[in-house]
Amino acid sequence: MDLDLIEARILDALSLLVDPTKVELALLAERARLAEWHTGEITGPGTLVCTNCGEELHFHKAGHIPPCPKCRGTVFRRKLDDE
Repeated sequence: MDLDLIEARILDALSLLVDPTKVELALLAERARLAEWHTGEITGPGTLVCTNCGEELHFHKAGHIPPCPKCRGTVFRRKLDDE
């Protein structure tokens, strides 16, 4: 048996399993990036950015989202680690 051929077939089979997972993770990350949060909703720890003025609201624990303290805006996006 040709060991290189066996190895190539195993890698091909594994790539069929991994590729759909990569695609799903990328789609999930994109949905998280585009998700909007609104005043009155409950959010967890992290930073929300006002879509109107860019003000950042920092949450250290879960709580209700207040209006933006700078412009009174009510729509926010989560600041992600890569921003």
